[in-house]
Amino acid sequence: MSSQKVSDEPAIAEPAAPVATRRSPATAVLQRLGEGVFGLLFAALLVLILASIVGRNIGHGLPWWVDAAQLLFVYLALTGGVVSYATGDAIAFTEVVRRLPRAVSEAAGGVTVGAVLGLSVIECYASTQAMLAVQGQVSTIAGIPSVLYAAPFAVAFLLWALIGLVRTARMVRHPLSVVGVLVGIAIVALPYLVSSSDGPSTTQALGFAFVIMLVLLLVGTPLAFVLLSGAYLTNALAAFSSQQLPIDLVSATGDILLLAIPFFIFVGYLLTDGSLSRPLTKFFDALVGHLPGGKNLVALISMFVFSGISGSKIADVAAVSVSLRGILDEEFDDVKDDKKLQAALVEAERLESGHRGFAEGVRPGDRAGLLCGAAVAGETIPPSLVLLVLGSVTSLSITKLFLAGIVPALVMFLLIALYATLAAGREQRSRQHWAGLRPTVSRGVLAVPALLIPVILLLGIGIGLTTPLEASVVAVAYALILTSIGSRGRIFQVVVRVSRHTTRFGGSILILILFAVPLARQITLSTIAQDLARLVNSLGGGKAVFIVVSVATLIVFGQLLEGLPAVLLFGPILVPLAANFHVPTFQYAILLTIGLGLGAFSPPFGVGLFSTVTIEQTTLAKAIRPWARYMSVVLFGLVIVAVFPVLSTFLPGLL
Repeated sequence: MSSQKVSDEPAIAEPAAPVATRRSPATAVLQRLGEGVFGLLFAALLVLILASIVGRNIGHGLPWWVDAAQLLFVYLALTGGVVSYATGDAIAFTEVVRRLPRAVSEAAGGVTVGAVLGLSVIECYASTQAMLAVQGQVSTIAGIPSVLYAAPFAVAFLLWALIGLVRTARMVRHPLSVVGVLVGIAIVALPYLVSSSDGPSTTQALGFAFVIMLVLLLVGTPLAFVLLSGAYLTNALAAFSSQQLPIDLVSATGDILLLAIPFFIFVGYLLTDGSLSRPLTKFFDALVGHLPGGKNLVALISMFVFSGISGSKIADVAAVSVSLRGILDEEFDDVKDDKKLQAALVEAERLESGHRGFAEGVRPGDRAGLLCGAAVAGETIPPSLVLLVLGSVTSLSITKLFLAGIVPALVMFLLIALYATLAAGREQRSRQHWAGLRPTVSRGVLAVPALLIPVILLLGIGIGLTTPLEASVVAVAYALILTSIGSRGRIFQVVVRVSRHTTRFGGSILILILFAVPLARQITLSTIAQDLARLVNSLGGGKAVFIVVSVATLIVFGQLLEGLPAVLLFGPILVPLAANFHVPTFQYAILLTIGLGLGAFSPPFGVGLFSTVTIEQTTLAKAIRPWARYMSVVLFGLVIVAVFPVLSTFLPGLL
């Protein structure tokens, strides 16, 4: 029986090398200071946007709020990015490095430190030059000096460089790590030194950059810096101006849609905090927990409600798992004398499962497989951050993208629910008795306030009452009111805890998006899209071939890059191609999103799969068969969505 303790806070990333990322007192001070600054900036941004919403509705709008919000967003994103890197919470692909011998792992950690250090020094200088170039310029409406938008990038790169120097100094007793640092610096410095005016084309430079990106990715370099390295290497090899990258980074902050991301993440953490998620899970348990496969249905419905808000499927899985585990513990304490339950628990111990869910019809690993399937099915439920970012890098309407994802998600959730019910019915496991109408209604009343959060987001955005940004801000304000009522005087502690989560995870997400924008721009300027179209045509062409090839590619890259960075890279390439192969654009956007989700929750490298197994306190060996069954259901649902375009195009067509 496993005794592994699993926190209800999902780990977003693991350090690639213990020597490189072991925290120091200076790191702790930087973390606390950064979290405080992030919290103040977040509060200021929230008040500003709320004031603009209220002012517009009473006829006294704030025409300068967009410029001010963009400025606050720049500082917010970079503060979070510095904190997440300093604390080792930056999103990174570490599945390969963790399987290497310790000496090799430490050398790989040195490469990541060297690469980040080299990039930071070069871009700190370039950002300083760009900052000097925009002196005297001001924003159009508010008249804010442009240097204030560029300066934080120079400061952030300086801080990342200093963190890299501190980590390098701590490696001096580890020769392989020091060699790794030198290799990392050389990787990013040599192209800058050997670049010339007659360099390769943008497409050729991207090809070389992708090779270097793959190397940096596999050794555990934070994904944000992997993407930044791709843009930097392409610029250096193609002989673009060294100031082009800082200019692209500043322009990336001008997308007003990105302002919604930190608010969605914050409200997601508030919702998945125990004070708001537990009443929902208890209500779902009273509603369907007594049915065949009841606990699986509770987990499935909970995932449907939580999906898309926090920005992290791993956070959604953790919230559902912890809430459901608490319910199982309560039921165990209430029915200790139930002989059938005791017999089931004895059988569970015999199988070394140690999981109380077994008594309710869940074998070891079953719920892990279910949660993986539900997480993929929920990728397109509004407000999906993947769809939000996809809309920001393409010309697609965010509102129509959200509407396009609703029916496909419902189809896949219904298929999973049907399979879970039939599977439980065949095995005839013992089930709890229905609590009755009055307790169910009572739990429903308690759950209504929290349930209104996703309702506000779905209806507000779906029917066009609000923009995604306005909906996210209103949801935060409403969630804060609920939390203040339900936290029993602990509102300050709850907000501080949620703010810290948002700083670490939200900061890593925001910097990831900002660093991906310059590379996405370069991809759109290359001939990669035309090359891919020729490849599809060489394989026979047609709609079916295009969908199969592109979705299979996204499943592979979804394991390495996860949803947001992958959609930033492939969205500008693949979405415009869909029309060439007669695939409805909104249908293809949904297929693309689901494909990325499949990759994130699939072996051998899908971080979502391994995180879910850990959260559920089981092993991959016990979870792999249930995973295969539930993913087969998801794949069947994906085929249905691909065969019937109307599922994705009907609701957007109503607007």
